[in-house]
Amino acid sequence: ALILLHDIIKDDPSQHKDLVSAFLSILSQVVSRRLPSEFDYHGVPAPWIQLRLLRILALLGADDSKSSEEMYTHLENTLASAECNSNVGQAITYECIRTVTSIYPRPALIKKAADSIARFLKDTNNNW
Repeated sequence: ALILLHDIIKDDPSQHKDLVSAFLSILSQVVSRRLPSEFDYHGVPAPWIQLRLLRILALLGADDSKSSEEMYTHLENTLASAECNSNVGQAITYECIRTVTSIYPRPALIKKAADSIARFLKDTNNNW
């Protein structure tokens, strides 16, 4: 369902701004590990759901300070929880960075995204 919603929102994000809080609620539940462990992949809770939600939020928060304001805390929590030593954790970190740079800017959150980029660049493991 998230793939379909992503495609619909991509066509006209302005018509779906009212869904931001619902998507943030779902993201919060996933990051807080409220889903059954069957959704975990290498210790990361429902990574495909997280990735798709982050892409949707990037669309909804672009050039919209009100929607972006709702997202800041959730993105910060997602970015903090995604810091793990697995490819899927790094994928979530990357998507968080992409979302942070797509929405209305918040300097503190951009700084945290930049710190994550620095960790990517300094890492000696070329697989992530």
